[in-house]
Amino acid sequence: MEGIYDFYKKFNILFTCITFVLCVLKEKWNGYTYIFLIPLFYLPFFTFTNSMHRISRKKVGMLLLNIIMFYKYIITSFLVVLNQDFNAPHAYVNYIESYYNSISIFYLLGEMISIFLIIIFLNKKIYKFKNINEDNDMKEHIGIEKMETTKTGFVIKAFLIIGTILLVIYPGEFIPSKLLYLNDEFEAEKSTGFFTIISYAYKVVLISVLINKCIYKYKESNKKVFILLSYLLILTLCLLNTSTSRTNMIVPLLLFLLITKKIFDIKYALIPLFIIAIILSVNLSAVSRYKFSWKYENNVDNNALNVLQVGDSLQEYTSFIRPVAAALATNNMYSKELGTRIMLNDTFGSIPILNHMVNKEYRYNNYYNYFVFNVPEKTSKIAPLIGYSIIYFGKFGFFILTDLCVIVLMVIDNKIKNKKETFLENFIIFYLLFVLADSICCSYQSIIGRIFVRALPILIINELSKTCIKKDNYKTDNSIIKHKKEVVFKDNL
Repeated sequence: MEGIYDFYKKFNILFTCITFVLCVLKEKWNGYTYIFLIPLFYLPFFTFTNSMHRISRKKVGMLLLNIIMFYKYIITSFLVVLNQDFNAPHAYVNYIESYYNSISIFYLLGEMISIFLIIIFLNKKIYKFKNINEDNDMKEHIGIEKMETTKTGFVIKAFLIIGTILLVIYPGEFIPSKLLYLNDEFEAEKSTGFFTIISYAYKVVLISVLINKCIYKYKESNKKVFILLSYLLILTLCLLNTSTSRTNMIVPLLLFLLITKKIFDIKYALIPLFIIAIILSVNLSAVSRYKFSWKYENNVDNNALNVLQVGDSLQEYTSFIRPVAAALATNNMYSKELGTRIMLNDTFGSIPILNHMVNKEYRYNNYYNYFVFNVPEKTSKIAPLIGYSIIYFGKFGFFILTDLCVIVLMVIDNKIKNKKETFLENFIIFYLLFVLADSICCSYQSIIGRIFVRALPILIINELSKTCIKKDNYKTDNSIIKHKKEVVFKDNL
């Protein structure tokens, strides 16, 4: 697997060079003149930050951050210039001045450089490798070779029983109305806070337990059918997450591949992976068509998916120039109403049950969407993390929330071992690392919601289950020791 990262590094450098040339030569307007500075500064930082490459070969968190940075700063720059996506979509009611677009480029540049500097100066203080040889080792260490246990603790069993009962009573809270296709009649599920937490945790825990058993059986018997079953199970989890959020469908498969790449022989996994890729591609295309149906209303070929049109929305999903510009304009327009005090509402307003304790209308994302759409009820856009940081910490603190997420990612990444006892434990830890790595593309509210609604409940269930298993093992070991002592005592008599 060492060669795969080397290939990625070379491809990254080559694509960055191409992006830089494109950004220089292609005609630009509306404040995007200096977009070439992003690949220009990214290239030397990425090329010569050896600590990032060394750690990316060893740790999942750094690898995810590495890839997502490439996706945000380079791929998005390339597509924005290629598509000449310099003007705001028609959905934007308020006009964003070109000045804000120009300033946004420098904010993004500062954010990117601050991330690289944190990696450069803090990597040795945070990442503690066992010895010097391992620290200099350039081999790939990501991936799990085997699971240490197939035991399902009492806590997980009890949770699955309760979840199954709730599934029977409230199936609509657990299973989306459309698994394979979204059309105009699709309605996004509006679960309560309780069911939002329970349904996601139930699906992840159940599928993870079954995959863990398949992995154990495969290692025991080497039967290829267990590879197929594992891929069918992860496909099921992806489809059960069908919604207007495409990330929710893609991430489980990506995490599954990271976890199992050393367990399953790749030549036997290619066919099921190819089939899953086709199914998810169709589903993702349907979701894209559903979300951007207004773009196809005047299209002659309504069945053709226009990649360039969908690419126009990439800025929104990566918190790139346009969203940052909109955030700066929002901060300027509502400067008297926004302040540090809104941070509590943004934090607790994203956590079910606790969100009833705060004024959910007084949240930064609402002001951001009101600026964009000028309609209070419409809140589909996600405000970039830079916008939040400026409100909380001032203009010179625009990088604080991003860098805080990166530091927390590095700390957790260092503490966890690549070898965990169960698939569930690996899955939820990897998911938490993904959330922190993806923070550079998300809003503050999205990060809080992902951590407290999706990751934390499953982490708690898993830790409680491990504690119960350890106690049972301790009692069993004591019983064995006690029995041996009695046998020895009788023999002595």
